[in-house]
Amino acid sequence: MKFRKQVVLGGRYIADLVAPAKRLVVKVDGAPMPGCVQADARKDRVLQRLGYRVLRLERGSSSSSPSSCSLAFVEPWQKARGTQSSSDD
Repeated sequence: MKFRKQVVLGGRYIADLVAPAKRLVVKVDGAPMPGCVQADARKDRVLQRLGYRVLRLERGSSSSSPSSCSLAFVEPWQKARGTQSSSDD
């Protein structure tokens, strides 16, 4: 999977990482702050309407470790495709 960093999508949202060919957006967030959860949900809906799948990883959590990140990428693709991991993804 090839990624681009800091990509503007929807004319106003900056995605931390985007895999254009897979229509995947990765956001690396800090701890949720009051009011931000709703704004993040709105952004996710806009990006989903544009055809992107949004994966949010919380910075500093166990989900941002390399092995957890790998699982976070692979598992949704396997479920969506109904397949096991493949080297061409």
